[in-house]
Amino acid sequence: MKRIEVTPKFKKRLREKAEQDPSLINKYREMLKGFPQNREQYNDHALKGNLSSFRSLSLGYDLRILYQETHNAFILQDIGTHDEVYK
Repeated sequence: MKRIEVTPKFKKRLREKAEQDPSLINKYREMLKGFPQNREQYNDHALKGNLSSFRSLSLGYDLRILYQETHNAFILQDIGTHDEVYK
Protein backbone atom coordinates (compact mmCIF):
# COMPACT_ATOMS: atom_id res chain seq x y z
CA MET A 1 0.00 0.00 0.00
CA LYS A 2 1.34 3.41 -0.97
CA ARG A 3 1.59 6.05 1.71
CA ILE A 4 0.37 9.64 1.40
CA GLU A 5 2.97 12.35 1.94
CA VAL A 6 2.58 16.12 1.96
CA THR A 7 5.22 18.70 1.14
CA PRO A 8 5.86 21.76 3.34
CA LYS A 9 4.46 23.92 0.53
CA PHE A 10 1.24 21.90 0.53
CA LYS A 11 0.87 22.20 4.31
CA LYS A 12 1.38 25.96 4.19
CA ARG A 13 -1.07 26.50 1.33
CA LEU A 14 -3.67 24.23 2.96
CA ARG A 15 -3.48 26.31 6.15
CA GLU A 16 -3.84 29.53 4.14
CA LYS A 17 -6.82 28.21 2.20
CA ALA A 18 -8.48 26.84 5.35
CA GLU A 19 -8.26 30.27 6.97
CA GLN A 20 -10.28 31.63 4.04
CA ASP A 21 -12.69 28.68 3.97
CA PRO A 22 -12.81 26.51 7.14
CA SER A 23 -15.01 23.91 5.37
CA LEU A 24 -12.00 23.04 3.23
CA ILE A 25 -10.54 20.88 6.02
CA ASN A 26 -13.62 18.65 6.01
CA LYS A 27 -13.52 18.35 2.20
CA TYR A 28 -9.83 17.45 2.37
CA ARG A 29 -10.35 14.85 5.11
CA GLU A 30 -13.28 13.31 3.23
CA MET A 31 -11.16 13.02 0.08
CA LEU A 32 -8.33 11.36 2.05
CA LYS A 33 -10.62 8.74 3.61
CA GLY A 34 -10.94 6.82 0.38
CA PHE A 35 -7.85 7.96 -1.48
CA PRO A 36 -6.62 6.62 -3.86
CA GLN A 37 -9.56 4.31 -4.57
CA ASN A 38 -12.00 7.22 -4.84
CA ARG A 39 -9.85 9.55 -6.91
CA GLU A 40 -12.07 9.32 -10.01
CA GLN A 41 -14.80 10.93 -7.88
CA TYR A 42 -12.52 13.98 -7.66
CA ASN A 43 -11.89 14.25 -11.42
CA ASP A 44 -8.38 12.79 -11.15
CA HIS A 45 -6.37 13.34 -14.31
CA ALA A 46 -2.80 13.51 -15.56
CA LEU A 47 -1.44 16.89 -16.54
CA LYS A 48 0.43 17.78 -19.72
CA GLY A 49 3.30 19.98 -20.77
CA ASN A 50 5.71 21.22 -18.12
CA LEU A 51 3.42 19.73 -15.41
CA SER A 52 3.36 16.26 -17.00
CA SER A 53 4.90 14.63 -13.92
CA PHE A 54 1.83 15.70 -11.87
CA ARG A 55 -1.77 14.62 -11.50
CA SER A 56 -4.67 16.80 -10.37
CA LEU A 57 -7.75 16.35 -8.19
CA SER A 58 -10.69 18.76 -7.90
CA LEU A 59 -12.01 19.54 -4.42
CA GLY A 60 -14.72 21.83 -5.69
CA TYR A 61 -15.50 24.24 -8.48
CA ASP A 62 -12.14 26.01 -8.46
CA LEU A 63 -9.92 24.18 -6.00
CA ARG A 64 -7.23 21.76 -7.17
CA ILE A 65 -4.73 19.45 -5.50
CA LEU A 66 -1.59 18.69 -7.47
CA TYR A 67 0.19 15.47 -6.59
CA GLN A 68 2.81 13.07 -7.85
CA GLU A 69 2.62 9.30 -7.71
CA THR A 70 5.78 7.31 -7.11
CA HIS A 71 6.29 3.58 -6.67
CA ASN A 72 5.61 3.79 -2.94
CA ALA A 73 3.84 7.12 -2.28
CA PHE A 74 1.36 9.77 -3.33
CA ILE A 75 3.03 13.13 -2.71
CA LEU A 76 0.63 16.07 -2.33
CA GLN A 77 2.51 19.04 -3.76
CA ASP A 78 0.15 22.03 -3.95
CA ILE A 79 -3.43 23.16 -3.37
CA GLY A 80 -5.15 26.23 -4.74
CA THR A 81 -7.30 27.67 -7.45
CA HIS A 82 -6.83 26.64 -11.06
CA ASP A 83 -4.77 29.76 -11.77
CA GLU A 84 -2.63 29.35 -8.64
CA VAL A 85 -1.54 25.76 -9.22
CA TYR A 86 -1.29 25.67 -13.03
CA LYS A 87 1.17 28.55 -13.35
